[in-house]
Amino acid sequence: MSDAPDVDAVAAEARDLLDARVTSVRELAKAQAEVAHVQERHEDELAAVTSAHADAYAAAKKGGWSEQELKKLGLVAPVKRTAARSRRTRRGSGATGDGQAPATE
Repeated sequence: MSDAPDVDAVAAEARDLLDARVTSVRELAKAQAEVAHVQERHEDELAAVTSAHADAYAAAKKGGWSEQELKKLGLVAPVKRTAARSRRTRRGSGATGDGQAPATE
């Protein structure tokens, strides 16, 4: 009885294990890229509606409404947003913008 392993069988089993690991990390990368895409889309939408709100608020004030009067009517001043970092400078996003995970060396 030989204790020598079947090299091809061991290699095939190892490949199966690695393929399962690669598949799971590929799915994780896809999910992470989708999260980044949705976040960016919503950030763009929020910026657009926030800008429209600020314009409408300024127009109301220019039209003679005071901040106190608008507040009494339940209308709030636009939120001042801090400058958002671009996707490229966001730490830990892991997304490359093309739906693919970043390359490793």
